[in-house]
Amino acid sequence: MTKTKFSYKYFAPLAMLYMVVALCDVLSIYRITNIGSVTIAGGIYVLPFYYFLEDVITEVYGYQRFRQVVWTMLFGCFLFAVIMTIIVHLPSPKFWHHQGAYDYVFSHLFRITFGGGCIAILSGAFVNSFVVSKWKILTRGKYFWLRSLGSSAIGQAIQNVIGCLILYTGVLPFEKVLGMILPLYSIQLGVEILIILPGAILVKFLKKAEGCEAYDYHTNFNPFKYNLENEEIVQYASDTTLP
Repeated sequence: MTKTKFSYKYFAPLAMLYMVVALCDVLSIYRITNIGSVTIAGGIYVLPFYYFLEDVITEVYGYQRFRQVVWTMLFGCFLFAVIMTIIVHLPSPKFWHHQGAYDYVFSHLFRITFGGGCIAILSGAFVNSFVVSKWKILTRGKYFWLRSLGSSAIGQAIQNVIGCLILYTGVLPFEKVLGMILPLYSIQLGVEILIILPGAILVKFLKKAEGCEAYDYHTNFNPFKYNLENEEIVQYASDTTLP
């Protein structure tokens, strides 16, 4: 095995999928649904895929490249919020009678982007990625499925508590906000368990397709950096058995 730097085949598509999931979350976060008698926020249906992609990207490409994806995603969400806010507030013709619906759906974009994004998502995402990276070193790259479940459980707990309190306080009755936290967390973990096998299969495919993976031995885990430093890439020969 040798250490080298080269371009990736699938990093950009995975980053694009992460951005798509983020925008779906932004637009569905105030779509309140019911499962039986339990109040469920619409964003719950896409949030598990945050952690699915976070774990896959961190496992194959490393914490530093995942950090770039997160900050690029947040900038994209901010730009989306600015553009849509301007469009929504443009003058409308007299025959247009649906302005109220657009006002309701898009009026919370900055609260979602800065409140939910910069605080809840950053906290949960970076803790999740940090745990995956550190445990990868301890296990020598083995047991991805177990590391992914454990890190996601920690990251989702942080994101759920912070996100629910910031995003829904004042929007829903406070008892409803508190009542959502545990059901949301339980559903997320349940979905995470269901998709962990596809995640492990995808990780193995990507390592083989890229011919390499990242180890964060000397990584600066400061979440506010963007550039790559001391990137540790292990390249596998075509006949190497992947861990």
